[in-house]
Amino acid sequence: MLLVGVTAFLFSSQIISYYKLQIANHVKKSYQRIVTGTHDGTDIVESAKRFYEKNHSLPFVIRDKEGNTIFATPETNLFDNEIDSNTAPGPPPYTVYHGAEYDILVPGDLLTYDYKGLTKRIIVLVFAVLAISLFAAFIYARHILKFKYEIEREQQLTETQRYFFSAVSHELKTPIAAMSVLLEGMLANVGDYKDHPKYLRECLKLINSQKEMISEILEIVSLSEGKIVPAIEKLSIEQIVTDILQNYHALAETDGLRITTNIPCGVTVLADPQMLKRALSNVVLNAVQNTPSDGEIRIWGEMVSDKYRLCVLNTGVKIPDDVLPKLFDPFYRIDKARSRKNGHSGLGLTIVQKTLEAMGIQFALENAPDGVLFWMDLPRSSP
Repeated sequence: MLLVGVTAFLFSSQIISYYKLQIANHVKKSYQRIVTGTHDGTDIVESAKRFYEKNHSLPFVIRDKEGNTIFATPETNLFDNEIDSNTAPGPPPYTVYHGAEYDILVPGDLLTYDYKGLTKRIIVLVFAVLAISLFAAFIYARHILKFKYEIEREQQLTETQRYFFSAVSHELKTPIAAMSVLLEGMLANVGDYKDHPKYLRECLKLINSQKEMISEILEIVSLSEGKIVPAIEKLSIEQIVTDILQNYHALAETDGLRITTNIPCGVTVLADPQMLKRALSNVVLNAVQNTPSDGEIRIWGEMVSDKYRLCVLNTGVKIPDDVLPKLFDPFYRIDKARSRKNGHSGLGLTIVQKTLEAMGIQFALENAPDGVLFWMDLPRSSP
């Protein structure tokens, strides 16, 4: 705004001069028909009469080179005084045509400049330019921000892919190195490695573990690329939870864990049954594996707005708030040694994240007063 105002001030004299020139040209053009009316041989007086008959609002006087009046409109009495008296009030008459035989003069007030109107027009023009500039700046800023967002998103995607491939390489390298040692020992037939069946079983165990990991990696890739399309159905959330817990009761009892549920009968939600079971199964397994002995895992549901929130709480643990988001990263483990020993692939919560995102289900992992809480908001089905 300041820049536009300064620019208008610096060029104000040029603007006013241009404005005056335009008014003068307009007045001259208005009376030009008197002269052009004589091109067919018509006398100048006759041409002036014809012009005045059609333009009573335009006063003028025609004088020869000796100063004698050839023709004058009735409104030019005061006009004559202005011509003849140097002390007459108002602006001097203005010559709109200066010819070899006669001149055409008009009252000087026809060229009175409406500076107030000019000022208004300039202000309107300034604000119009300002508005256009602001709009252009807004559009430009939007494109810049969108472009910046796309660049940052691309950089984040590249960094995520780099981290993912680096982590995959590291996770596969360790068991492959272990199998190499076992096979080399058996081929050399030295020491305890002479017991081939024992170490072949170890190799097979490692191979099966890597097979499962590769399967999970392919699942994550398919979910990320949208190759797995959810088949939404009306589901009983109580039945889903019951089916999943059948696989974990024995494991929980081995560690002295208690699993309690509070899911009302008859609550139905909309989700892909296999995808929901896969996600919830990984959440429950994660809770079982990370709850201290003699701890408790609570599973319940509650209404939140128009969604049904399914909650899984494992008690007796706390996770630093800055670590919570990292738990969804592939192969991230808080206790890496303990996780590998227990057979954790480090992909469970990544699969949960990708699966729920594919179904458009909101979720979160957060610290609660008595443990770590995972919740997901499931769409309610129509009655």
